[in-house]
Amino acid sequence: MQAEASAAVTLDLQLPDIPLTVQGDPNELRRTYINLVKNALEAVSGQDQRKVRVTAKVEADKIITEVIDNGSGIPLEVQDRIYEPSFSTKTSGAGLGLAIAKQAVELSGGQISFTTELGQGTTMQITLPLYPDGA
Repeated sequence: MQAEASAAVTLDLQLPDIPLTVQGDPNELRRTYINLVKNALEAVSGQDQRKVRVTAKVEADKIITEVIDNGSGIPLEVQDRIYEPSFSTKTSGAGLGLAIAKQAVELSGGQISFTTELGQGTTMQITLPLYPDGA
């Protein structure tokens, strides 16, 4: 995803040195993370200092990953619709990214959630069960 980020974007990866293993469809989960990072890159496009941070950590028997941007945040009036198929605040795209991401994460036994603050940015969080042989 570094290639997708322009030189004006700081893409900060805070990931463990060892692979973290989850059970799930690797292609769907990969697509989920790509979608979240692309959304974050688009969200910061109008900012003076464009920052996207991706983190991963183990807590107990779960892996928690976050994609954090310093964009404008998600307006309150659309927050309850962001996982709906065909819903988008963008002028391009089918609006399926977060609906597909939610399905992929839930089929893997996990949860997806977000926190957002207008004018400050959004954090998308995915919690997945750590595969017993992982970590």
